[in-house]
Amino acid sequence: MASIIEKITVEIKNVEKTLDEINQYIIKPDISKGDLRAAASCLTDIYNGIENILKQISEDHRVPLPQSTQWHKDLLNNAVKNSFISNELYIGLSEYRAFRHVFVHAYGFDLKKEEIVRLVLNAPALWAGFLSDVKKKYTLEANSSITPDEQ
Repeated sequence: MASIIEKITVEIKNVEKTLDEINQYIIKPDISKGDLRAAASCLTDIYNGIENILKQISEDHRVPLPQSTQWHKDLLNNAVKNSFISNELYIGLSEYRAFRHVFVHAYGFDLKKEEIVRLVLNAPALWAGFLSDVKKKYTLEANSSITPDEQ
């Protein structure tokens, strides 16, 4: 069975690969509907990766995973309550969580170009903030592998 370090490392690599890919969809002067949908899908992948990491950290710290119908929101609330992430990061992640919800439950033609471009442009800073908060519990090395902090 994979350790938490291995599981989180896989998620980090997947999110970083998605971050490397996402800008290609919004840098064109004329962004097609297909490019918007692709960028929106990447945003959802990034958020899902962050949730997967929060689930792994929660399990590692024996924090029960939420079971309610609003478990995505509860996962973020629990992450703040247990000091896995900051309040500031919670606000940013909440916006991406809400976007993920819309993307999953709405039609692609309803996606708003300005919102997607803004979220794509802000995603690297959000990710950096998330990794900074994760470092409070785990040590990230240069190659994105992590080890538990000695406490």
